[in-house]
Amino acid sequence: MTANPIYWPQPEVSGETKPFWDACGRGEFLLQRCDDCGRFQYPYRGFCCHCWAGRPRDVPSTGRGTVWSYSVVRRNRSRGHGTEPYIVAVVELEEGVRVISNLMDCPLDDVAIGQPVEVYFQPLDDLSLPLFRPVPAVSDQG
Repeated sequence: MTANPIYWPQPEVSGETKPFWDACGRGEFLLQRCDDCGRFQYPYRGFCCHCWAGRPRDVPSTGRGTVWSYSVVRRNRSRGHGTEPYIVAVVELEEGVRVISNLMDCPLDDVAIGQPVEVYFQPLDDLSLPLFRPVPAVSDQG
């Protein structure tokens, strides 16, 4: 069985997070890097979560990483959710930050810690949601 959620809530867009969501609409996953301490951060915010400096700068991520942890949600009683199970994964990006997202296009029995994944963007109303999927094996790409 392949995990595919059928419902996503509409994210809140604020003045602080608008550049992130605009970048998602262009197919770009933004991280931030602090000019003071040099560390990357996610989620997107107006200050550095490491040293509290007020100058994080936008840096495009490679969008590649590995599954650091995951959970298969088999029953969600929230309004709007269907009955299909889906995967919620913690993805550790190449830049070292961890992102919580859905893992799509992956059979439930195939998800694994350390599995290579990549970001892609799913249109949702006037936004694009960053989701992850397994990186195709080299033999699958030819």
